[in-house]
Amino acid sequence: MNRRVWAQGRYLRAYATQELRPVEAAIMARHRERLSGRVLEAGVGAGRIAGHLIQLAEEFHGIDLSEKMIRECRRRYPQGTFLEGDISNLSVFADGTLDALWAGCNLLDIFNDAERRATLREIHRVLAPGGAVGDVLAQPCVPVPRAGTAVCAHQQRAPPNSRCGAGAAIAMAPLATRAV
Repeated sequence: MNRRVWAQGRYLRAYATQELRPVEAAIMARHRERLSGRVLEAGVGAGRIAGHLIQLAEEFHGIDLSEKMIRECRRRYPQGTFLEGDISNLSVFADGTLDALWAGCNLLDIFNDAERRATLREIHRVLAPGGAVGDVLAQPCVPVPRAGTAVCAHQQRAPPNSRCGAGAAIAMAPLATRAV
């Protein structure tokens, strides 16, 4: 159901800004070096975060289910590479070709447990050794298993009508070296 809703691209206007939540700006500043190589934003939407990542990354790719969202990204950010597709199938990327992957707003929650595990294996496949994953979670103070550092933002307020809510937490850390 979630995939069908997101693929429609009905939220284009809501995500066609460049407004970062305070915790997103903090994590980008803190992990600037990790985001300076080959970066993929999964669930890129209309490019709300992409514009910032493009400024940091040597090479930027965005992927989204929605053709409308991808068209908007291509229009706004011609220096990036944008693909219509699903994060569970990253076959367009060879093994170990990405340095970082950014996923937002509980992206992995669109999958059931088996799909989530398969998607994490696919992410692991495309990340270079030491590659990092940034994930925005809607729950405050969420522990991220085997992920290393996490930033809790439960005391920071998100913009009104934020999809991720005021209790966002973001982790930016190397993906587990063991297959999920």
